[in-house]
Amino acid sequence: MTLGATGVGTGHPRGGPVPGVVHAGDETVVVGRAWPSVRVEADGGRIIRIEGHDRDGRLRAGRLVVSGPPGAPRHDVVLNRPGHDRKLPALEAVAGRGTLVVHRLGRRAVVRHDDRFVKVLRPGSSDAVAHRSRVGARIAASAGFVAAEVLDAGPGRIEFAVVPGQDLHSAGASMDLASWADAWDAWADAWPAFARADASPERPPAHTAADELTGLVTWLDHTHAFAALPRLQRELVLRCRALGDELAATEPDAPVVSHRDLHDKQLLWDGRRAGLLDLDTLALAEPALDLANLAVHAELRTHQGLWSRHHRDVVLERVERVADDLAVQPRRMRAYAEATRLRLTMLYAFRPRWAPLMADWLHERSLTAVSST
Repeated sequence: MTLGATGVGTGHPRGGPVPGVVHAGDETVVVGRAWPSVRVEADGGRIIRIEGHDRDGRLRAGRLVVSGPPGAPRHDVVLNRPGHDRKLPALEAVAGRGTLVVHRLGRRAVVRHDDRFVKVLRPGSSDAVAHRSRVGARIAASAGFVAAEVLDAGPGRIEFAVVPGQDLHSAGASMDLASWADAWDAWADAWPAFARADASPERPPAHTAADELTGLVTWLDHTHAFAALPRLQRELVLRCRALGDELAATEPDAPVVSHRDLHDKQLLWDGRRAGLLDLDTLALAEPALDLANLAVHAELRTHQGLWSRHHRDVVLERVERVADDLAVQPRRMRAYAEATRLRLTMLYAFRPRWAPLMADWLHERSLTAVSST
């Protein structure tokens, strides 16, 4: 058994279904991230996987079983012991030699060692992820990015070289604007070559506008099931329907090589070159998929109080420059930006620190693609 303790959650935040603090036995964990599941227990309880830090600063993973009425839910908590996960059997040995930095219960984990990062996955998936990572790293390097080399792979684990630099998510809080502009210029100079790269013979899978809409429907199901945004649920449904109509009303742009999860935490800067992480999600998609995702994340960072508006505007200007280079239709850019804003609103509704901000952010006027021609 990998279970550490069971208990209940407290500190239910205004506007969100996940408590900010959970208790299990004599353990307390401050929840940072959470992911709703489609799984329903026999008694009707619904599952949310959680990740956070305990009083000793250790990263912990666990799950909430949410039951009871939406207005007064009960949270039964199960915490795993640090660095243990029965669905990730390679984790215990890997975590024992390093520092656990990511743990999505039953799905994946990342452990930092002195000279490498180790991604831990379910058995049987590491070969495919390692292959996609190698393909993505080759394409990224050909475009001018620094990408993590796959050093080794085995059952349920992949070892990556360290990419030098600071992630641009945290850098936005402190980096001076001149250095910040240099970092984003480096990204903007390299991204068109990445997008236009020849991905044959591997040919990544396609990711279409229909796939984006399918993902949004899943998030709508989650927010409804957990009453995550009860005052916004009808608006979210209507906006998703309108988005589907808009995406159907225009021809898609030609697909290009795409990261499929491009945001500020995936980019690094060492003062000279830009680094790119997590390339196993590589796909062929409209260029607006990555560009809108990156731009809307920048808008969110300002709303969160993490970046200044000046830092945000640097990012939006570079995204617009790349969108012009790749001949992205402004209507497609705006549509994908709307998809990103809807998805992030629902995703962050399950993150206790940020859940209270999401209603206001949903109604902010997006700056993405407003001035594109």
